[in-house]
Amino acid sequence: MKKIGRAALNLTLLAMVFCLGMLLVSYILHRIYTAKNPLPTIILAPADAPVLSSPEQLSEEMKQELAGKILVSSNKLISASTGQIAGVSLNLPGVLPFYDFSSDGSYMVYMKGGWMGYGRFELLNLLTGENKSLVKQDEFPDNGAFGAVTLAPDNQSMVFAVLWKNSKDFVRFDFATNTWERLNVDVIFGGFGDADISPDGQILTRCAKRLSNDIVYELCLLDEHGKFIRYLTDDNYVWQGYGKFTPNGEWIVYENRSKLYKIRKDGSERQEIAPCAPPSMGPQIVTDHYAVVSCTTSREPDCGAFFLASLDGKEFWRLGYIDEVCTEDSKITPTPSP
Repeated sequence: MKKIGRAALNLTLLAMVFCLGMLLVSYILHRIYTAKNPLPTIILAPADAPVLSSPEQLSEEMKQELAGKILVSSNKLISASTGQIAGVSLNLPGVLPFYDFSSDGSYMVYMKGGWMGYGRFELLNLLTGENKSLVKQDEFPDNGAFGAVTLAPDNQSMVFAVLWKNSKDFVRFDFATNTWERLNVDVIFGGFGDADISPDGQILTRCAKRLSNDIVYELCLLDEHGKFIRYLTDDNYVWQGYGKFTPNGEWIVYENRSKLYKIRKDGSERQEIAPCAPPSMGPQIVTDHYAVVSCTTSREPDCGAFFLASLDGKEFWRLGYIDEVCTEDSKITPTPSP
C-alpha cells in the first residue's frame, strides 16, 4: 500500500511539474509574441471635444442620418439620435459578442444561449418583441462554432463566420428560404470573422498576410461569393481593427492604431477622421457623412463615451446626451459593435 501511495504521489508531482512547465513555456511564448507585437495603445478622447448635451443640438442632417441607428451601452440598446432606450424592453444576455442591427433599427440579429459561438442566432423585432430562431450551432455540420454576424443592407440575409475544427469560413443565410450557403473563402480571415457587406454585396473583413516570419492582418475585400479581391490597407499591423461601409458604398470607415480612418474601396484616399477609437475594434455606426465611435475618456476609473465624427475629418463631438459608462475593471465600455 505504501508503494502504491508513493507511486501515486510521484505521479501527482510529475503532473504538477509538467503543468508548471507548460505554463512557463506559454508565458515565454506570450512574452516573445507581445514583444514583437505590442498591444495597441489606448488613446484618450480629447478633453476639449465639444459636447452635444441634447439631441436638439444635432443638425437636421445628423438627425436624419442617425434616425433608427442603435448603440449598445451597459447591455442596453440606445437610440443614437435620442439617447433613449430603443425598441422593446429586452432581457439581454450578459454578453453580446455577436450581433447586428437592420439599417432602419427595427430588427436585431444576435447570438443567444451557449458561450462564445455555441448557441443560436435569433432575429428579434425591436418594435413588437417577436423573436424568431434562425439557425442553431448544435445542428450545424461538424459542430462548427459560430462567429461574428452582419446583416446585408437589404435586410434579406445575413453573413456569419463559422469556426470549424480545421478551418474558418463565411456562411450566408437567407431569411426568406431559411437556407444557408457556405462561401468557401479562399483567404484566412482574422478574429471571429468581423465583417460588413457593401450595397453591391462585397464583403469587408480582415485577411491574414505573411510578413517575413510573422502574420499580420490587413483590411481586405471579398466578392459576394467570398473570393479574395484585394487588400485595402498595407499597414503590416497585427492588431488591425474592423471597418464598415457607408450606406452609399463610397467609403469604408475603420480603426487602426486606436484612431478612425476612411478609405475608398480601391484602397485610395485614406484620411484620419477621429483622434480615438477602441483598439482592434471599429466604429459603432457609419452613415454617409458621420461615424459614431466609443472612446476612452479616463483610465482610473476606466470610462468611455460615444463620439460623433464627420467623415470629412473636420468635426468631432461628444454625444453628451448618452451617459458615460465607467467600470472598475479593465473593460472599456460602451460595448463595441461588430
